[in-house]
Amino acid sequence: MTSRKSLLIAISAALAVVAPVHGFSPSSQALRISARSTTNMSELQNPLSLGGSISDRKTPHFDTTKLKLFNFDNDDEIMTTGAKVDYSKLKPQVYDQRWIQLAYLSMLALVSDWICFSVAAAPSTYEAAYAGHSAANLIDIFLFTNVASCFLVTDTVGRFGLGKAIKGASALMATGCLFRSGFGFLAPVLGSLGIAAGGDAVEAANALQPYWSVIAGTVMVGAAQPFFQCTPPLLSATWFASDERATSTAVALNFNQIGIATAFLVGGEMATSADGLASYFSLITASCIAVSIGTFLQFESKPPTPPSASEIEKLMKGESEPPFIESVGKLFATPGFVYPLAAFIMSISITNIVGAFIDQVMVRGGVTDQFGIDLAGAGFELGILVGGIIIGGYVDKTKKYKDVTRACIVVTTFLLIP
Repeated sequence: MTSRKSLLIAISAALAVVAPVHGFSPSSQALRISARSTTNMSELQNPLSLGGSISDRKTPHFDTTKLKLFNFDNDDEIMTTGAKVDYSKLKPQVYDQRWIQLAYLSMLALVSDWICFSVAAAPSTYEAAYAGHSAANLIDIFLFTNVASCFLVTDTVGRFGLGKAIKGASALMATGCLFRSGFGFLAPVLGSLGIAAGGDAVEAANALQPYWSVIAGTVMVGAAQPFFQCTPPLLSATWFASDERATSTAVALNFNQIGIATAFLVGGEMATSADGLASYFSLITASCIAVSIGTFLQFESKPPTPPSASEIEKLMKGESEPPFIESVGKLFATPGFVYPLAAFIMSISITNIVGAFIDQVMVRGGVTDQFGIDLAGAGFELGILVGGIIIGGYVDKTKKYKDVTRACIVVTTFLLIP
């Protein structure tokens, strides 16, 4: 199980890394700026007409029908009559909306890995409820689907835009949760509204779903997850200034670790019986639906103005991301790319294996109390998030990517020595 899971996670990590990183081409690095501009849109000689959910904030005194418009639900540009926008006159600007974007992508990643590792803290309960099926196999199915879906992320986002891709994936994940839990999560809601269902209906809603339904739901969530874990670099390049990108990317990439920690803390406490497991799955579904609704209401594709000079340069050149296979070929042809890729694969493999098998690790160390094991698992995952934020912030300020990577490898090697 350990070696098989290691291989799966390594493949997933590789796919996530080689997927094109929007706005990080070598040619664009020279034009990045170190500070955010506070230029108001009304100061631009050729302002952009906004799109998406923020299109009502029109720039006064300009005939926006004669400008080049952006459809923020996809990456295509729509031409109208009149002159084009002079991109050389644009100045980078960031918006408070970027934090909402980061929050939703992070929460979606959290929920997706909570689902993936939902039974990691209570494998015996799951195996007793579904005789003949192991909790480890459920994680395997999730990861196999995850790997296959990784191939689709780049081209899907390129065709439909970040906003539509994330919303679609969140809907798919919510649907998968319903397959895993049924509609038992509605019982408390209906009760609070004074709506009482019949005893048989309540019992059926709160019961565990058939094994095939759990598997179908797991496959759906596994297919959705790469859209939350492969897109943080794109979100950072599209919404964040150059001195914020490493931190924002680290937060979104590592927030799934909090989902694993939640699986240990909540799952270890709730999933102690078949009824508890059913209630636990219902809680996950309710959480997923709440985040998905917020995503549909508030998540956007692009800001009105690019956040950095590198993104403006891409508009000036009319650059677009190539298809996935072509991007992979270019990345592997780039000198030095393989080494950080290998380092990332090893790091993500180690952290996920330790997290998935934390009970075995702790038992070998003499810790057999289940609550202590759950705390250790949660603490391990929380440490990954905090470390990513601290190190990401340091890299944002110093730009010492290579030195930081080397230091992390040396420290990790030392700490892995028995």
